[in-house]
Amino acid sequence: MENKVLSAFSLLVSKAVLLVLLLLPLGLAAQDPLAPDANGIVAVPELPNPQRLVNDYAGVLSDAEEQQLEAKLVDFDRGSTVQIAVVTVRTTGISPIEDYAHALFAKWGIGQKGKDNGLLLLVAIDDRKSDIEVGYKLEDVAPDASCRQILDDVLPPYFRQQQYYDGINAATDSLFKLASGKYTYKAPAKATKSSRSRGIGFWVPLILILLYILSRFGKGGGGWGNRNRGGMFIPPIIGGGGHWGSFSSGSGSFGGGGSFGGFGGGSSGGGGASGSW
Repeated sequence: MENKVLSAFSLLVSKAVLLVLLLLPLGLAAQDPLAPDANGIVAVPELPNPQRLVNDYAGVLSDAEEQQLEAKLVDFDRGSTVQIAVVTVRTTGISPIEDYAHALFAKWGIGQKGKDNGLLLLVAIDDRKSDIEVGYKLEDVAPDASCRQILDDVLPPYFRQQQYYDGINAATDSLFKLASGKYTYKAPAKATKSSRSRGIGFWVPLILILLYILSRFGKGGGGWGNRNRGGMFIPPIIGGGGHWGSFSSGSGSFGGGGSFGGFGGGSSGGGGASGSW
């Protein structure tokens, strides 16, 4: 009789343990503050404590990689007038990534108050989307077209191979150059000169047609994936955007970093760009 009771008790315990193991993943998912809710809304993360410039909520960086990026960004923050933050998430849910990035930038106050000198690189891994949000007073330094080019040309080759650290590292190198005024486009190759020259009567109508087409696109606003923030629309052909530019990204040389002093309440006017891979 005693053996039967022990057997029944063991069976009951085994079933209880199995039930706990089956329900554990559901419990962990429910506790994830950045998991989409029933409506597909993903909360903007709270300001980290202690504050860091690199926050890998998606879990795609190793501890060593996260520390290397943190040290690199801390050094740049200390040696320049620009504060760059990197955030990875799994998804932004139903929110467009540019809206999510703007809300995150505002909630954390990236950059110094009054200087508004922050830059945010946000990556949504499962959505395969990325965004650069620009501090209000850096919009001339980091124009939309340049941000878009970084997201189009620098990140995708690495991210398509799931080399997330290498992609983020290269993108931050590009942002360093952009913030330092050293990020330049390679102009499109000039067409070879034709042996047959055309008279002015050929070019005048062509120029008028081209100006009309550009004006029509301008009225539509926001073409080619760049954000239209109320300023004059400049197509990539004129402004230097699109996929034509290229630049050489160096790995950079940085010291040991140190601790990050914290965000200072910077704000963004909504400038920047978003992309996908």
